Amino acid sequence: GERHQRQGSPCRMSLLRAQPLDFDTTWATLSEEVGRLVTDLTQGTVEEWITLHTYIYKLCTMKQGAMKVPLADRLYFALKGMLQHFCKHVAEDLLRSPQLLSLYAFRWHRYCAGMQCVDRLFDYLNRYWIKTHSSTGLTPLDGVHASVYDMGMAE
Repeated sequence: GERHQRQGSPCRMSLLRAQPLDFDTTWATLSEEVGRLVTDLTQGTVEEWITLHTYIYKLCTMKQGAMKVPLADRLYFALKGMLQHFCKHVAEDLLRSPQLLSLYAFRWHRYCAGMQCVDRLFDYLNRYWIKTHSSTGLTPLDGVHASVYDMGMAE
């Protein structure tokens, strides 16, 4: 009866048999949060923050998809592409503004503060995958910066 129900609870089952994540669905959630952080600095609840950290951890460590490999590299380059796209659109908007300098200063300050939060959100990616694949790592890859924050500043 009751003992069997507790063993089969969704929470307990998810801990015993962690399921791989769908990258595209997970990335949509993560990129929405990154976009919010670099534009208006609003963060979700503590529970949402923990969920996002968990998504990043799982993408970096669990075997995913048809290839059955962690997707830390895909996560890194998706984030890099998203930030490049974001910065390009901000630059285009700024160039159309009659108050270019004041708006630039405002947006830059907000972006830098937001990137500090994004860097903390992607801490697991920083500590393990980026540390290994940046120019000073054991297996460097082209286009990998020393941290998520550095990547955001370079874009």
